[in-house]
Amino acid sequence: MRKLILLLLVFVTLGYSQTRYLHVSTIPAKADIFVGNSAPDYSKFPDHTSPAFIPVDSSESQVLIAIFHPEFTDTLINVNLPADKDTSYLIVSLKPSYDDRQIKRQQKILSRRSNRNLGRGIMLSSIIPLAVAATSTAITLHQINLAEDARKILKNSAIASGEKYDEAKQDFKDARSTAKTARNVSIGSAVGAALLLSAGFIISF
Repeated sequence: MRKLILLLLVFVTLGYSQTRYLHVSTIPAKADIFVGNSAPDYSKFPDHTSPAFIPVDSSESQVLIAIFHPEFTDTLINVNLPADKDTSYLIVSLKPSYDDRQIKRQQKILSRRSNRNLGRGIMLSSIIPLAVAATSTAITLHQINLAEDARKILKNSAIASGEKYDEAKQDFKDARSTAKTARNVSIGSAVGAALLLSAGFIISF
């Protein structure tokens, strides 16, 4: 038992030693941080938002970060990490931008990101009609089976009358009616989901 505990402690220690952290703070805060890309697409969602702890593999001695903040100059930093520290700290004072062209470019980036966020939200909302379509399809198939069972009873009845015959006849009508309604709901929901997915995709990209 003691050996097992010691082995677990060794694995846990090795697991923690494989990752170091770079803590990045910016002035002002809430800047977008992109890791490992010298020319990131700022219209995409950032890897981190300052202040942030950025995990770095212990085998890496450097980490490249790009910082984006509206109305401030885009910043690219290649950070050298000391080998003897598990956590390093970096504070970046961002330089205000007075270039109207750059500020307009940043506003377009934010607008693009907002559209992507909206598009993803619309695509996620398609889950609801998809779930309705799937449920309605299952109901349709179930009702079709019930209608088929009732039809077999009617077909195999020696006399086209009686309580069981009338009951099977009514079951057949009810099941067929429910199946038609569920089928229409399924088709409508599937079409709605497809429209939402298409609209979300177009807005996102």
